[in-house]
Amino acid sequence: MSPARMHDQRPNTPRSEEEQERLSNDMYYQRRITTSIFCGNCGYNLKTLPVIHACPECGNEYNSRPLKMHGVFLPHTVEFPFGDIVVSALSVFFTTLIAIRAFSPVNPDIVLIALGFLALTTYLVIRLFGRLSLYIKGVRVARHIDEYED
Repeated sequence: MSPARMHDQRPNTPRSEEEQERLSNDMYYQRRITTSIFCGNCGYNLKTLPVIHACPECGNEYNSRPLKMHGVFLPHTVEFPFGDIVVSALSVFFTTLIAIRAFSPVNPDIVLIALGFLALTTYLVIRLFGRLSLYIKGVRVARHIDEYED
């Protein structure tokens, strides 16, 4: 049988996204980082380490492939959550007003609305604290990177 006919007999099945991801990751496990890229957790310089690996300083797994950039420090992601603070403050203010209206004296028509606003405000405040902690962590990593000389 000729090679051309053998080629025609193989099924031409497309690869799944998981298989494509695995194959592209396998290709990058042996490649090394050639520029200064820093760990997103502790700020350790990952230069000369594999493109996909774990930080030797803190154990944070990273993927510095250009389209992934997971677990590495990205300076443009460190921004003060001013908008979240404003939204949370407004939510607390309006929830307080609605709660006062609903519970003194008790107004059953507004109680459910007040509870809904309370749930929303709780979510927004928790999200605000999460974003503030990410901001503080980003500032710490940025300071650590500023102290590092390439």
